[in-house]
Amino acid sequence: MNEDGRITEKGSFDHLNSSDGFVSGLGLRKAAIKEIEAAVAQEEENERMEKQIVLEKIASIQAVLSNEKIRSRGKRNSSALMSYIKSMGKIYFPIFAAFTVGNIGFRSAQRKF
Repeated sequence: MNEDGRITEKGSFDHLNSSDGFVSGLGLRKAAIKEIEAAVAQEEENERMEKQIVLEKIASIQAVLSNEKIRSRGKRNSSALMSYIKSMGKIYFPIFAAFTVGNIGFRSAQRKF
């Protein structure tokens, strides 16, 4: 293309590279172009593989989480509860229990039967 935006040369790469036009002035070789194209294709393949690995990891994590939700639905984790109670200590557990029982009683009193 010239400065006016009009096409000045047409043809295959070999023809344009052998003439005294713009393409020959770039100093490109057909082998270099193929090397660049191969490198770009390899990079795209690497990115695709990385994305696939990440998507597989996400899918496996989602599967594990959904299985855990199904297994634990409606059940309490007793070992976690016992660990929580032990972390309160002997002094604070009775206070916690009293407030919990009081809260349950208060909630049931608010319900209209």
